[in-house]
Amino acid sequence: MAVTLTQIPVSNTCNYRVALMLGGNILASIDAGEATVLSNLVFDQIGLYNPPNPPVIRTQNPNVPITVGVGSVAYVSCSGGTTFHYAAPNGPDNTVTFT
Repeated sequence: MAVTLTQIPVSNTCNYRVALMLGGNILASIDAGEATVLSNLVFDQIGLYNPPNPPVIRTQNPNVPITVGVGSVAYVSCSGGTTFHYAAPNGPDNTVTFT
């Protein structure tokens, strides 16, 4: 199972680069403080890159299918754990935990 994004702006609020991964393969990466629009991307892991330290890989927990629809916005947070937050306009904030 995984998180599916369809033309979603995603920002990285962590202090280091994050990579969105599927089965250990990097599909997209976002530098600290940066944002990008991700299209047709499916991921189940987030890699945290803070050189010279080795990368830390976090896996979606629980591993359930999640689809983030067009018009939503999202961000990766590393405050108190690794989380992926997303919301549709006027919708609630949804959180996906990676451990």
